[in-house]
Amino acid sequence: MTGIPSPRPATESIGDEAGPRNSQRRQAVLDAAAAAFARHGYHGASTRSIADELGLKVASLYFHIASKEEALGEICLTGSRRNLHYLNKAMELPGDLAAVIRRYFNIQLQDFTINADYVGTYAREARHLSPVAREKIAEVNREFIRTLDNLFEQARIRGELAEGLDARQARFVMIGAVRAFGLLFAEGRLDRSDNVVAGWLEVLVRGMVRNYTPPRPGPGDPLAKPECPETAN
Repeated sequence: MTGIPSPRPATESIGDEAGPRNSQRRQAVLDAAAAAFARHGYHGASTRSIADELGLKVASLYFHIASKEEALGEICLTGSRRNLHYLNKAMELPGDLAAVIRRYFNIQLQDFTINADYVGTYAREARHLSPVAREKIAEVNREFIRTLDNLFEQARIRGELAEGLDARQARFVMIGAVRAFGLLFAEGRLDRSDNVVAGWLEVLVRGMVRNYTPPRPGPGDPLAKPECPETAN
């Protein structure tokens, strides 16, 4: 799989501030915060430990993030935005429903590997988000849901959706699968190269797609690597 988007693109803060805070150094601060939250939990990680990891004074850290709360919100918001971006990328290339689902999970599973700290933070620490951060993330998630509903409704119209499955049910299956696998990867209980992952993907797609035909995997890739789209930042 090549051309996957930048793992942790610079993002605006929860308050949408512009200027020096949206910098390369700010991204490094968010990366360090994600690592600290993933290892020690939101309450177990201190701003001092994040600053020490970067060789900064705590006062300098606050120039880039106002608080741990803001850092957590932006880390989780970045994850939601990537989910939506990857889904749109998976839908860009022509192909049937099975191809789109497989493309999406190939990209998503690679993201789990590259951005393990972000995934782990989102999976385990999102319950500590502020109301403002929750609404920002909810807005992106609503767009993700609308995109999924459109994908499955169009597949139903084309006769590709499995018999007895409607667009809303299919959406719940997809969202549940993404959340479950994100948590399993974050906990280190699964690896992308694990045959369990390849088998699970085939079971998922077979259950959602009418008259499903298994793909021919690419060399050394059980997840049908050739079907991943070329993506750009």
